[in-house]
Amino acid sequence: MHSKNSNASKRNVDATSTAGARKFITAPPLYVCRMKIDVKAEIERYLEKTFYNLCTISLNDCHTYTEMRSIACERYGLNLLDPFLPDGSLDQGLDFIDILRNFERK
Repeated sequence: MHSKNSNASKRNVDATSTAGARKFITAPPLYVCRMKIDVKAEIERYLEKTFYNLCTISLNDCHTYTEMRSIACERYGLNLLDPFLPDGSLDQGLDFIDILRNFERK
């Protein structure tokens, strides 16, 4: 899906390659058979869901998806929400279930 070996020189894309896509994304909503289709909102919803799901699978890659959200914003004007997932492991501290189990034994 993405390359972890990306650097700033690979991020440079000529303006003509993104201009066509940006025009399509920022176009007003389409009305087809009395249905409103907002391309930008659909793309934002899809990318937010995809980035969230991929971050939950591997918390180590969250930085990569944050960078991808940033690129989507600067190149295409997409406003993607941060999934607000923790940056580290969730195995820190006391576990609530273990506390309840110990409480029931006493």
